[in-house]
Amino acid sequence: MATYKIGNKITGIIRSFCAGKLGNMDMQYDNQPYTILRDISATLTFSNDTKDETVGRKNLLQYNVDEVKEVRLSNVPLTEKILSLIYKDNPDKLFSKQEDYESDENGIIYLNTDGIIYQVFIYDNEGNLEQAFGEYQEQELHVNKTDSVYSVYYSYLGEKSYFLDKPDNFYIKIDLDIIGNEDDNTQTMCLHIEKASVRVDKSMYFNNNSNSIDLTCTVIHTGLNYITLK
Repeated sequence: MATYKIGNKITGIIRSFCAGKLGNMDMQYDNQPYTILRDISATLTFSNDTKDETVGRKNLLQYNVDEVKEVRLSNVPLTEKILSLIYKDNPDKLFSKQEDYESDENGIIYLNTDGIIYQVFIYDNEGNLEQAFGEYQEQELHVNKTDSVYSVYYSYLGEKSYFLDKPDNFYIKIDLDIIGNEDDNTQTMCLHIEKASVRVDKSMYFNNNSNSIDLTCTVIHTGLNYITLK
């Protein structure tokens, strides 16, 4: 087993393996581009199967097969297309929030909400649960204490939501456009993976720089994987 980190700058293109459903898109053609991944990192893992037929110290026969086993794509941006590729849609789409409000002299809180909110819990400034609602639609909320800070927890319907469980199994093609170096000169190359299944790594990154994920693509044997140099 051998593992190689490739290139200095990589742009990835995920394509459909065949016409049909890919993520939330209906792909009309084989090899149709689905999404582009810019400024990612990639690691290739090769399997090696070698057998030697020897008599004494003499080699009579030798069998050697090297195949790409796995492609790992790192720092992949969490776009809608990537999320649709690796996770299933969640029709509930609940978005949970907590906000602090101050009641006025009449014991009224004016909520910064629009429409129906769900799973509403109101805590006073001493941490006591004062009220709870399964649904609430008004923007005015009457509380017991005047001129007092309240903590309000609630949920509303978001735009998109995904189940973080096992996704559908899609087959994809992968093209990696690579800018590397050869003898201190810039060398461009394209690496093509003909067929692979994709799964998400167990880590997601949420920080000030980017929201990203690592994808592990298991290569399906076709004998049609290749690398092309400019």
